[in-house]
Amino acid sequence: MEKRMKTRVLAVDDNKAMLDMLKEYFSSNKQIELVDTAYDGEEAWDKIKNNNENYDVILLDLIMPKKDGIYVLERIKESKLNLKVIVVTSYNEQETIRSVSDYGVKYFILKPFDLIELEKRILTVSSLKKHDNDINLKIKRTANTKFINIITKIAFFAQFFFICSSAFSKFFLPSSICRYSQTSF
Repeated sequence: MEKRMKTRVLAVDDNKAMLDMLKEYFSSNKQIELVDTAYDGEEAWDKIKNNNENYDVILLDLIMPKKDGIYVLERIKESKLNLKVIVVTSYNEQETIRSVSDYGVKYFILKPFDLIELEKRILTVSSLKKHDNDINLKIKRTANTKFINIITKIAFFAQFFFICSSAFSKFFLPSSICRYSQTSF
C-alpha cells in the first residue's frame, strides 16, 4: 500500500500568534504539514520564488507590513506559477474578494475561522491540483482537435467551392452537386 504524502503548507500572516496557533494545530496532523511561515509579503515572495515546489498550498493574509498579499498574488501570476492559494484574512471588502479571484485564489476564508474548516479547505484545495491539471490538459486537447477539424472542413469546402466555380465543373461534375455547394455557403 502506497503511503500518501502530507499536504505541505506555507502560512503567511503578520500575526505571530496566528502562525503559532496553526503550527500547534497541524503539528500532529496526519495529512497536513505546516512546512514554512512568513510574516509579510516580501518574505513570502522570497520563499515562494526560491522554493515553490515545496508548497502544495499557501495560506495568505492580505493585510501585512512591507508588502501585502496582493503583491504576492501579483508576483505568482507574473511568474506563471501554478500554486494553490487560500486567502485567510479579516478584510471583508467585496471588491477585494472579487479582485483576488482574478489571481486564481482557490478559497477565501474570513478570520476568525474554525481550524477544522480550514483543514477541510486545505485538503480540498490540495486534492484539486492533479485533477485541475488533467482537466486543463483535456480541454486543450479537445480544443486543438476541434480547431483542426474545423480547419480541415473549411479547407475541404473551399477547395470544393473553387472546383464548382471553375470551368472544370461544367464538364465533369453533376450540376446538382455544384448547386448544393453554392447554396451551402
